[in-house]
Amino acid sequence: MAFPGNPWRNSLSYAAENGNESTVRLHLDRHVDPNSKDADYGRTPLSWAAGKGHDTVVRTLLQYEADANCVDALGRTPLSWAVEGGHESIVDVLLEHNAEVNILDNSLQTPLLYATQQENEFMVALLLQRGPELDQRDKCGRAALSWAAGLGHEGISRMLLDNNATVDCADDYGRTPLSWAAGNGHCNVLSLLLARDAKIYSKDHGGQTPLSWAITQGHEAAVKELLSNPEISSCMTDNQGCSYLTLAAEAGHQNVIETLLHDGAFSDSKDKRGRTPLSYCSQSGMLHIMQILLENGAMVDSFDASNRTPLSYAAEGGHEEVVQMLLQRGAAADLPDEDGCTPLHYAAGIGSTKVVLLLLQRGAHVDSATKTNHTPLSFAAESGHEEVVQMLLQRGAAADLPDEDGSTPLSHAAGAGSTKVMSLLLERGAEVDSLDENGWSPLTYATEGGHQEAMRMLLCKSVDPDDGQPLMHALDDELLLRLLLENGSNPFHGNYESSDCGPLGSAAERGHEAVVKLLLESNTEDESRIHHIEAALLSASGQGHESVVQLLLDQGISPAQAYHTFQDALGFARFGGHESVVSILEAYLKASPSQRDRQADTKLAMG
Repeated sequence: MAFPGNPWRNSLSYAAENGNESTVRLHLDRHVDPNSKDADYGRTPLSWAAGKGHDTVVRTLLQYEADANCVDALGRTPLSWAVEGGHESIVDVLLEHNAEVNILDNSLQTPLLYATQQENEFMVALLLQRGPELDQRDKCGRAALSWAAGLGHEGISRMLLDNNATVDCADDYGRTPLSWAAGNGHCNVLSLLLARDAKIYSKDHGGQTPLSWAITQGHEAAVKELLSNPEISSCMTDNQGCSYLTLAAEAGHQNVIETLLHDGAFSDSKDKRGRTPLSYCSQSGMLHIMQILLENGAMVDSFDASNRTPLSYAAEGGHEEVVQMLLQRGAAADLPDEDGCTPLHYAAGIGSTKVVLLLLQRGAHVDSATKTNHTPLSFAAESGHEEVVQMLLQRGAAADLPDEDGSTPLSHAAGAGSTKVMSLLLERGAEVDSLDENGWSPLTYATEGGHQEAMRMLLCKSVDPDDGQPLMHALDDELLLRLLLENGSNPFHGNYESSDCGPLGSAAERGHEAVVKLLLESNTEDESRIHHIEAALLSASGQGHESVVQLLLDQGISPAQAYHTFQDALGFARFGGHESVVSILEAYLKASPSQRDRQADTKLAMG
């Protein structure tokens, strides 16, 4: 009989789940199938009763020949559910009725794995009496011993080992039980595994050993336990050439570092990048650990593969106290790395005024240049660090030194929209119209970045509004375009002759009707205006932009004077399949007063 609240389960199933033994017996006496499964999970009454811990119901169902090994939709048996629930008496009864201990569920779990994960030592002992597969691995490749070791359960670990579980059974990541015990700091299990000849040098797929796991997780006692083994050395490295001391330094575990140094670890060991423990601590600002390393002989100015020093990393991190200590210990304030960046460059780039001041007080060169001729001032200006810029200028930094591309600090500040920095630079005489190797001016950079206030500041300084072709960078923003035009920018200026088609031609090619209209409304008396309009007509015709073509024609181009332009425009439109543009051009030619010359008209119409 189906249960009224759920047509997918019968009354026997619910009675078993709720532990109602009399109702269960009543249904069984009426010959209800004890192995009937619900439609939702495929579970039998025995599965529900075992999972909920109803001892008497389980015994009753077994008396009526319920199947102790019936598998549900998850691949689980009544024994599996009982073990996970910690119902020891039910597990005992099921085992007496020949419940299988090695059936894998859909998650590749066995009853033994569930018992171990629940840290139920008595349950594990019950299962071991039935000879389970000890090294069966779950979906992560972990066997029961791996779980017991990782959880720090010495009793279960010992029982598994006594029953011949593989001591070095590795999971899918290459981690052994010893690795898990070390990584979680379980010294009691570590001792047990080592006594059973666990491989102390075993490396997982990431190259980590049990000792490196103990170090990175900061388990000092586990580190000492492993180091007490004569086969292991604190001077060893992982797959990345990283020493154990470096691992401890990166993780910031002071007690572990002291343990390793006491064991003889080399304070200046380098990894494959040439970095020392002191280098990593400097980057992270770990002052106390650095003091320990320096007291144990670490070199204050050790170079890594990029020629960077601990001071360089400390400056980049803005760690004032660390920088101060390194300088007091004799660190050179001005050593460049492989790119020519000094500690001052890094400090200026992040805007650390205190570190910048410390370095300058120690004689750092204020205008030191990188291999690309960037100065600390250009780094600070580009990042908009007003206080650092002011400090560098007060210390004599040149306001106008260009980098290898010809960009000045003012250009960098304008590109970032840093008006306060720009103001400081302009007060120091920065050239407002300087051009870089690409022909860009500070105004160009400000326009490209879309920074209206920076543009206004430069335009108020009587900057040439056409130097660096700023209009070419404002075509996608009408507000910027209007700002430039209102301040005298000329879209037909000679500066735009070097461009493929100038602002008007570029806007026409993109079909930006509103922009084309704005440009046409400006500087109507410029002599080169007609040349730009003709070039724009070619671009718009070739792209099929009808409205733009009409706008340009409305400017009164003379077909007689621009014979070749109209001929090319018709050709481009026809080639692109833009028949509507062809029609517009032909209609204009026929209606034009200048076409009284029939011969010219015929030639143009024939195209």
